[in-house]
Amino acid sequence: MNAPHLLIVDDDPHIRSVLRIALGQAGYDVTEAGDGAEGLAKARSGRFDLIVLDSACLKWMGWPCVAPCGPATIRLCCF
Repeated sequence: MNAPHLLIVDDDPHIRSVLRIALGQAGYDVTEAGDGAEGLAKARSGRFDLIVLDSACLKWMGWPCVAPCGPATIRLCCF
């Protein structure tokens, strides 16, 4: 059985690192993106069980990034 695949979108590399390590140790397959534009590109090109999105990402604010993901997005967690 495959591990759940998560996409973490945050402009702070330290937060991404902590989440990647903690979630990886918990058995999740983690992909990272450093801003909303990169996150959107990765969300459109991959299949994710959950997208963890910083709602205040600096390069492209998190909330406007959500709408283009469309109904294909299974679960979204904004913080």
